[in-house]
Amino acid sequence: MQQVLHYSALQTGAAYLTFALSIVVFSGVSQAVVTRIGIRRVLPTGLLVASAGLLLYTRLPVNGHYFWDLFPAFLIGGIGFAFAAMATLITEAVRPTETGVATGMNTVMRTVGGVIGGQVGAALLAAHTVAGTHGIPSVVGFEIAFAISAVAALVGASVAVFVTPPRLRRRERLVVATTEVVE
Repeated sequence: MQQVLHYSALQTGAAYLTFALSIVVFSGVSQAVVTRIGIRRVLPTGLLVASAGLLLYTRLPVNGHYFWDLFPAFLIGGIGFAFAAMATLITEAVRPTETGVATGMNTVMRTVGGVIGGQVGAALLAAHTVAGTHGIPSVVGFEIAFAISAVAALVGASVAVFVTPPRLRRRERLVVATTEVVE
């Protein structure tokens, strides 16, 4: 936004509010959806939505407009059903005594993945973004980085379809424990 659209730091920060508010609003919704219909359907769907948001970034024009070009990508990108589904999968797939460790590993892996992905994206950006004609910057590097990220999310969705268990053990234990208490 600052390099291509020439937004100030304040304008860029304000533009990201859509993404941040989308995350806040949809985080509660996504947890409810995971609880209601299950991780096996929500995780791949969330990754497909993330991929769609990333693909919207690949079509950003050099002379783009916030509302028409950035707003939809920020809104869709912030839905984040995949994050709630992954967190639920990780915490429910382990014994209750291991939940803290599992949550910590999830946070570490998400952070490390973000750092590595960011560095790969920055390298692609540096290798493919050069000054275009008439001083207008080329956005090819941005497009490549976002396209690769979108493909990674699609691969993640495909993997999630095949490796996400139909039911989680902890939920079954909770149902058994609740039934025993009621009897």
